[in-house]
Amino acid sequence: MIERLKLCRNADLIAVISPEESGNSLIEKVAKLHGAKFFRGNEHDLLDRYTEAAKMFGLDCVVRVTSDCPLIDPVMVDKMIDLFRESSGRYDLTTNCMKRTFARGMDVEILPERVLEQLNSSNISCAHREHVTSYIEQCPDKFNILEYNDNIDNSHFRLTIDEISDYITVSNIVNEFSVVSFEYNEIIDLIVKNPLVITNSHVVQKEKGH
Repeated sequence: MIERLKLCRNADLIAVISPEESGNSLIEKVAKLHGAKFFRGNEHDLLDRYTEAAKMFGLDCVVRVTSDCPLIDPVMVDKMIDLFRESSGRYDLTTNCMKRTFARGMDVEILPERVLEQLNSSNISCAHREHVTSYIEQCPDKFNILEYNDNIDNSHFRLTIDEISDYITVSNIVNEFSVVSFEYNEIIDLIVKNPLVITNSHVVQKEKGH
């Protein structure tokens, strides 16, 4: 995932945001080996962890991608960063995963640092703090949201890893390409031409909070 994100031309830095616990020493070692920054924060409050990491690295916005999405598309990330920049920061959330059209595992969320601070200082539930953006999604009248959607709905495909069959699917896809720089559209083309790479169509996605 880090190797793919390093292909982004619009990202100033890549950081792995980890809970404050000794068991993550291997994660830190791998992150630094591949040139990523590393931050340890509140183990039980992901929103606070993101907010403090943004402060530490001096960021005016954070592009959030979760570590169960190893096939994240750097081209898509760059396009969404461009949209955010073109808006001069007027959007509180730029996202491609509210109304899902992309395959699961392509989730990108962009939040200005000011919004992280606002959420972190608000009296919102532990569940919302765990999922960072869920409060914004549930209260769209309170926030300015830009949704980035595809013109074809492929949200039924799973390119994320929660189960063994997800891992097998992702491995099948990676093994079909000789380079790390393949794009989302190439993945979809592969699935259409060779549907047997998909072994996880039976997996039911866990909802936020479960």
